[in-house]
Parts: sequence; structure tokens; C-alpha cells
Amino acid sequence: MPPQNTTLETTMNKLNHPIQPLEVDEHGVVRFKQNAIVRYLLDQGGIDLNQISGTPFSRQDRVQFAQLIGYSMGGFGDLSYVTQEDYEAAYKSFPGNESCLEWTEDFDDGDNSIWEAMSPYHDDGSFFKWRLCQRLEDNRIIWYSNHDKELGGTGDYWVTLQEAKDATQNSHDHILEHESSEP
Repeated sequence: MPPQNTTLETTMNKLNHPIQPLEVDEHGVVRFKQNAIVRYLLDQGGIDLNQISGTPFSRQDRVQFAQLIGYSMGGFGDLSYVTQEDYEAAYKSFPGNESCLEWTEDFDDGDNSIWEAMSPYHDDGSFFKWRLCQRLEDNRIIWYSNHDKELGGTGDYWVTLQEAKDATQNSHDHILEHESSEP
């Protein structure tokens, strides 16, 4: 029998929201499976994401809402209210989670490609990123690591972008395996 001061509301508040399933979309992006009803209600108007952001909903409700409307894993990790624990729980829920490293492309001032992906680490809410940069050397393009210094492994070189991504994925998976084996 529950203690006298425990109510259904306080008991329900202690429970976590479920994690929405993850899937790979037609563009190869890992994202949360949209809830068709929630998406329909949002798309029909009457309220938009700006109005929702200004409403005092709980952090947990905002995390679940982002999942229900189909956020990508990369975008999900960038949301201010998503914690490292939220991101890792979602990451671990995806079958074959090694494919969850979601790369985004940007360009430097010299129009060279820079590919970034979220690492499993953060500091004060900001995630450290894996970073692969393109450079012309000896009349050929090479790829080198320029990860945030907290991740180590900077200065490695590869001939192809895929080799660079595979090596970084291995480092990422190694971190996750090491973290999960610690007591």
C-alpha cells in the first residue's frame, strides 16, 4: 500500500515518457517515427511551434513532443531541453545503433567540406562534436580529423570521406561501449 501522502499525480510524474521508435527516412537520416495524430493536429493550424515554445510545458513533455513530431537524432540533440541522458537513451533504443552517428555537412571560408556529428559527451549542455575536414594536399583531396579537443583523435588523415566516417564511428562506438561497461 502506498504511503498516505503519495498521489496518483506524483507517482505519474516520477515515470519517464516512452521513447518514440527511431527509423531511417528516405534520405538516410535517422529520425523519430512521427505520430500521425500529433503531426496532423500541428499541421492543421491553430497553434504552431513558436506558440508551443512559449508555453510552460515540462521539459519531459517537450522532449517527448520533439520525438512525436519526427525530429532527426541530430536535431534532437541540439535542442536546449534535451539532456545527454535523453539523447543516449534514444540512441541506445535504435537497433544497430552504430548507424546513429548522423553527419551534417557545412563549408569553411575556402568552400571545403566540413562534416560534423554529435559525440556522446557534452559540457554544460553543449555536445562535443566529431569533425572531419577536407583539405587539398599534393594535388589530391584528403580528410583529416578536427574533433573537439575533449574527444581526442585529432590529426588523423584518410584518403576517402567514408574511411574517415568509419574510423570516427569506431571511436564513437568504443566510447559508448566503455561508458556502458563502467559500474
